[in-house]
Amino acid sequence: MLTFLSIVGLFFEILPLILFFVRFKKTAKIPELRVLCFYTALVLLSGISASIFRNNAVFLLHVFSICELFLFSSIFYLCIRRDNTRRVIIFISCLMVLFLIIILIFSTTRFDFISTLAIALLILTYSIIFYYEQINQPEELIIYQSHKFWIVTGCTIFYSGTLFIFLYTSDMKDKTHSSLWEGANATFEIIKNICFSIAILIAGRNANKHLSFESYDTNPFETPF
Repeated sequence: MLTFLSIVGLFFEILPLILFFVRFKKTAKIPELRVLCFYTALVLLSGISASIFRNNAVFLLHVFSICELFLFSSIFYLCIRRDNTRRVIIFISCLMVLFLIIILIFSTTRFDFISTLAIALLILTYSIIFYYEQINQPEELIIYQSHKFWIVTGCTIFYSGTLFIFLYTSDMKDKTHSSLWEGANATFEIIKNICFSIAILIAGRNANKHLSFESYDTNPFETPF
């Protein structure tokens, strides 16, 4: 079962990258999608690195967690419009990155409970802030027509789902090799990447609509006969 999930998960990890470069002329102009593409590439690179350098897998996991937090914080910074909220995101994220670096230097455990919990709670908090802003000041008439919604929804589903399993298995000695943890993590990774893929498709479609609207001349009096 885990082997099947791993194969399916690998496909859906690559899918956002494929869609991004297929629609590169449109998606490359959107900052949050560029960060998302970089994050997806980093996930693939970290998986390959962990397989090759197994003796340093724990260290690589900690480094990836720091990069993951930085990239997702950047995405939320770009998705949220209020300047005050953006400044709070910068401040809190910098403190969290510093905290994770300290843990990386001094931690001797194989799997760190505090950093994983802190990252999940922070990303979920950012997600709530985004949804609250969209309810009060929506960018789109229908929220799921926004690519930002699907990016944040992917993060929300992944971190809320894995956080629940993580807390459920908190008494296990080795979570990284628990079949329950691996299966749940792979499943929510797939869902997350599906949401990211939908975000890229919607962004490309919205870009086409925007170009069509700009190319349509709504003032016939400016057009010479």
